Amino acid sequence: MNFLQKILGFLPFFGTNEYRVLAHNLYVSMVVEARNPTVFKTCEIEDTVDGRFDVIVLHLSLLLRRMKQAKETASLDDAESLQKLSEELIGVYNTDMDRNLREIGVGDMSVGKHVKKMAKAFYGRLLAYDEALSLLDSKKDNSLLSEALKRNIYRGKVTDVALAKLLSYVEEHIQHLNSVDADSLLKGLLPQNKVKTGG
Repeated sequence: MNFLQKILGFLPFFGTNEYRVLAHNLYVSMVVEARNPTVFKTCEIEDTVDGRFDVIVLHLSLLLRRMKQAKETASLDDAESLQKLSEELIGVYNTDMDRNLREIGVGDMSVGKHVKKMAKAFYGRLLAYDEALSLLDSKKDNSLLSEALKRNIYRGKVTDVALAKLLSYVEEHIQHLNSVDADSLLKGLLPQNKVKTGG
């Protein structure tokens, strides 16, 4: 089992059209939250192509982790469905990244190279956030999460105030996701979060 399978808690499935539609609905709701201008402004995140990518990956990582947790307490049928839905969610993300690259003018000959680079960044961040959140869950220690956010969202350059606000936002967003049950996820429903960022 590779590290991605360990993080997501499943062996790969090839999804059906039904799961693709549900995954698309979850992804759209997730992106709406990830593009919240208040979070960018309050947490001093640069609203650039790189900044938007980093924040989307953060939110996707949190959502995938929630789906993994929901699977652990779900029925066998629901657990299998959550596995398939998680796989399709990554597929929707990959399709969206490909589309975005083309929209900003990346040529066909270069798209593959950029996609591979983004995939490496995505899986690296996914692993880092999973390790950080495991420490947060087990020992209430947010030090690894703070380091991961500083490195991945701010590229190492951030004020203590901004980092603290983002850390608070992420922790509140995790609580919001924890309130979303497996049934809602399996229906493609992700209620919007109304967390405060301290700003």
